Amino acid sequence: MNDKVIEVLNEHTGKGMKCVCAGYDSFLSDCHEFVLPRYRQFKCNPKNQFDLKVDNVLSKAIEEEHFLPDLFYIRLNKKQSVCNSQIDYVFELLDRAFLEKDNIRQNELDKDVLEACLSPEVDYVMIYVGMNR
Repeated sequence: MNDKVIEVLNEHTGKGMKCVCAGYDSFLSDCHEFVLPRYRQFKCNPKNQFDLKVDNVLSKAIEEEHFLPDLFYIRLNKKQSVCNSQIDYVFELLDRAFLEKDNIRQNELDKDVLEACLSPEVDYVMIYVGMNR
């Protein structure tokens, strides 16, 4: 399975929230391929920025009453990129209830990943969309 499970605490309710990141392995592969080797251990590596960005994005999603799917990205500056151009690694965040009704997104996910995303204990689903230059 190529997903990552992320758990965050909802500070208002004290309840743990669970998010599944579909395509996380593809994201790691893209990071490895496009980040210059000398920058792979630095904070500028999108892989290293992922957890910080996800905590921020999920915190904002938890605070909203009516959450709609939202895109966010993690940026790699051109000097750290093997192709000498800025790269944005793009993710889409949606709640499980939205995914349950969205047949298009369901068909884009592998069966085992979809099953994990639609699990009753999952609150949010994050899908790695890909890279933009």
